[in-house]
Amino acid sequence: MSRICKRRWAPKTAAPKRQPRRVAENRQRHPLQELLEQMKER
Repeated sequence: MSRICKRRWAPKTAAPKRQPRRVAENRQRHPLQELLEQMKER
């Protein structure tokens, strides 16, 4: 059961209740940061 819960958490939020909000925000901003870096390089 725990493994299934972990798999369900990973794709949706990738931030269980144990982790603080900052970690979730950083993971959500990660793809945006990559796009910003690509724009800066161009």
